[in-house]
Amino acid sequence: AMPRIFHRLLSPALLVTGLTICASLVNYVAQGTLAYRFGAGQAVDGYLFALSVPTFLAGSLSAIISYTVVPMLSEHHGDDLFDALASSIFVFVCGMAFLVMCLGLPAIILQTSLLPRQSHIGELDGISLMIMLAWVLAGFQIIGAVIVAQLNAVERPVLGAFMAFPTGLGTIIALLLSYQFGIWVAVAGAIIGALLGVV
Repeated sequence: AMPRIFHRLLSPALLVTGLTICASLVNYVAQGTLAYRFGAGQAVDGYLFALSVPTFLAGSLSAIISYTVVPMLSEHHGDDLFDALASSIFVFVCGMAFLVMCLGLPAIILQTSLLPRQSHIGELDGISLMIMLAWVLAGFQIIGAVIVAQLNAVERPVLGAFMAFPTGLGTIIALLLSYQFGIWVAVAGAIIGALLGVV
């Protein structure tokens, strides 16, 4: 009996670990593709700057969602209240994600105001578009986090692990297929990948 229990516990854990490593490799390739296309320069600096604040916010909110939603739903897994609770949480988080996306417009002014006076990042072509897209991406990342949390709560972590792939894959595909566009296309590709992951 004990070997069967260990097998049931270890198999999903090993699979999730493997998928996580593969997703990290995909994201590494995405960053490598970005470096290959644009090198080290102001365009990449603008890309990193545009993503910095929204990515930090999305990561912080995603961690909070994971720590609160998983135990809350796990406690009610199998109860009559589970579906209603899961739906309510999802709708609430989607509303929060929409508000984060809406921050893109004021962030164009607020985020660029954080730059030192000698910086030329605020003058880059497409920086405003990139900042807006970065906040939209943050919103989809938050929605993805609540979906992963709900999957983990119902003991489907493997499906949740697959959701780490689309963002990196979207970035790679967008960069390889859109040579005529600027670096903002990397963020657009990440958004398309995140959207497909959510759907």
